[in-house]
Amino acid sequence: MAKTGPSALTDAQLVQGVLHGKDDWYEAVYLRYEPELLSLAWRITRDSYDARVVVLETMEAVCEHLAGFDPATASFRTWVHRICANRARDCVRARSRRARRSCSLDALPETREPTGSGPAEEYARRELGARVRAAVDRLPPAQREVVRLFWFAGYSQDEIAGRLGRTPAGVRHALVRARARLRQELAGLAAETFGPR
Repeated sequence: MAKTGPSALTDAQLVQGVLHGKDDWYEAVYLRYEPELLSLAWRITRDSYDARVVVLETMEAVCEHLAGFDPATASFRTWVHRICANRARDCVRARSRRARRSCSLDALPETREPTGSGPAEEYARRELGARVRAAVDRLPPAQREVVRLFWFAGYSQDEIAGRLGRTPAGVRHALVRARARLRQELAGLAAETFGPR
C-alpha cells in the first residue's frame, strides 16, 4: 500500500509545507529524522538524555532557520545532520566545562565558611522565577500546558501525549516551539537579574 499524507512527500515538499505553516508537516519531518538524529546525537554525546535534548534543540534550530536552508549547498538530510552534530558537540563541550568547574567537597579548605545565599541573591532568584513563570503564562495554551506537564510536573513526552490525547511527535513539536519562544523572550534574563558572572 502506498504512503499517503505528509510522510509520502519528499524532503523538498515537506520543507515548503512547513514554511507555509503546515504544522502536521513539521511533525512528518520530525518523525522522519528523529531515529537517525537520536542515533547520531548518542554516538557523539554517549548519553541518552543529552541525545534527546540535542534532537529537540536540532529540530528547534531547523524550525528557526528553515527559511535559510539552501538546497544548492547541501541536501536537507545533510543540513539537518550537520545541525545535530554541531549541537551534540556543543553539548559535550558544555559538559566538559561543567566537569572542570566542579570540585569535590574534600578539595575545599576546612576553614571556609558555608556560602548560603544572602537576601539579595534570594530576592534575585525569586524575581527570576516570577519572570519565567510569567513568560510561560504568555505561551499559547497548548504549548503552556505541555511545558507545565514536562518541565514542572516531570511527565515524559509519551505520558503527556496520553494525558492530552495528542501524538508524542505533537508534544515534541509543542516543546520545541515553546522552548524557542521562551529562549527568545528570556534572553539575557539571568545576566540582568544576577549581573555578569
